[in-house]
Amino acid sequence: MLGGATRAALVLWPLLGVGLAALAYCAAAAGLSLRTRRPVVIGVLYILLWEGSIATFAASAAKLSISAYGRALVAQRLPQAAAPVVGPATAVAVLAGFTVIACWFGGRALSRTELP
Repeated sequence: MLGGATRAALVLWPLLGVGLAALAYCAAAAGLSLRTRRPVVIGVLYILLWEGSIATFAASAAKLSISAYGRALVAQRLPQAAAPVVGPATAVAVLAGFTVIACWFGGRALSRTELP
């Protein structure tokens, strides 16, 4: 199905990184929307200020960034990608752990919310 030098392993790690990072962002956004009054503003500020500038240029702050762990999985098979901050096993564990914890907090907040 994949032709030429492209193999399934070459595509697997970037897809895994993008998928896990997207799940982590969705879990964070869902939890944020249940906890705050203006979740879109806070989410946009997080993406623009933290992910876009601070975590991109400060190596120590990159470990507090969801995208850094997604990029670590992408860099596993694509050598032209940015240097990863952690290894692939750590990146999967952190993204999966963050997603589970954020979903748990979001579910807990949703169970305490009175819906019309």
